[in-house]
Amino acid sequence: MAALMDAKALRSHLAEKIPALWTACEEIATEWSSQIVSNLETLSSERIAFPKTFTDPVLGPIELFEWEVAILDSPLLQTFARSAAIRHGTRRLYRGHT
Repeated sequence: MAALMDAKALRSHLAEKIPALWTACEEIATEWSSQIVSNLETLSSERIAFPKTFTDPVLGPIELFEWEVAILDSPLLQTFARSAAIRHGTRRLYRGHT
């Protein structure tokens, strides 16, 4: 069984072995995470009462803090939610389904 690499060693190994793919992945990750970073940076200028409470039909009330809402509101996670719903054939169902 192969030994596990720590994250730093794995990143270095990938950057060395497949530099073009590594560069492309870094660019995509930076682009996708930029909206999350932007949301988190603007939190100080927007004062909203937190925690924010959502009512899930299955789980009941769910409280989310400022930084959790900023991450969930990012285009990256919204895209994941849409693609998961499409894959499971639940696009027309409410988001709180399980």
